Amino acid sequence: SLTLHLAKCLKKYISSKIFQEKSDSDCTHREIITAVKKGRSSLIKKLNLIYLLVAIISCTLISIVQYISEGHEKIYFNPFFVVFWCIVLFSRVHEIFCAFLLDAFDTLNNRVKSSSLSNASRLELSLRSYIELILNFSLFYYIVPESFWKDCESVGGISESIYFSGVTITTLGYGDITPINPLVQIVTVYEVLCGFTLLIISFSMYISKASRCS
Repeated sequence: SLTLHLAKCLKKYISSKIFQEKSDSDCTHREIITAVKKGRSSLIKKLNLIYLLVAIISCTLISIVQYISEGHEKIYFNPFFVVFWCIVLFSRVHEIFCAFLLDAFDTLNNRVKSSSLSNASRLELSLRSYIELILNFSLFYYIVPESFWKDCESVGGISESIYFSGVTITTLGYGDITPINPLVQIVTVYEVLCGFTLLIISFSMYISKASRCS
C-alpha cells in the first residue's frame, strides 16, 4: 500500500542521513532503529490525518453539490468512475483493517513494534480511523446505483449514506435502509468486521495496556 511504501522510503532516507552525519564508530544500531521508529510514527500520524481530511472533504463536497442542485436530487456518476472510486475506497479501508489487526496481534505476542507510537497515540489513530471508515463506507453506499437498495430510493443523499454507515459499523441496524444487492450486503458485513476490529480489539487493548502502564 501507499503508506507502507512511504514508510520504507522514509526508513532508507533516515538511515542514509544518520550514516552521513556520524562515523561508523559512533553510529550504533540502536540509534538507527530509534530514528526510524520516530520517523515512521510521524509519517503514520500525518497520513492518518490526511486520509481523514480527504474523506471529510469528499463527503462535504458531495453534500454541497447535492444541496445546490435543482431539486436536491442524488448525484449520478459515470460507471467507470464508480468502479475506480470503489477500488480506492476499499484499498484504504482494507489497509486500516489489516494495520490495526496486525498491530493487535503484535501486542498480544509481545513483538517489537515497528514504530514508537504510544498507546495514547495509537488510541487517537484508531479513533480517527473509525470515523474515516464510516465516511469511506458512506461514500461507497452513496455512489452505487439506487437499484441496489430496497424500494430503489433508500439512500438518496450523503447524509443518509453516513447514517446507514454509522448504524452498520456500530451493529445497530434499524432496518429502515436495506441493501438487496449481494455486493452491498457483503460490504456491510465487512464494515461490521472493520468496526469490531477497531472498537473491540484495538480500543480495548490500547486502553487496558495504558491503564496497566499507569
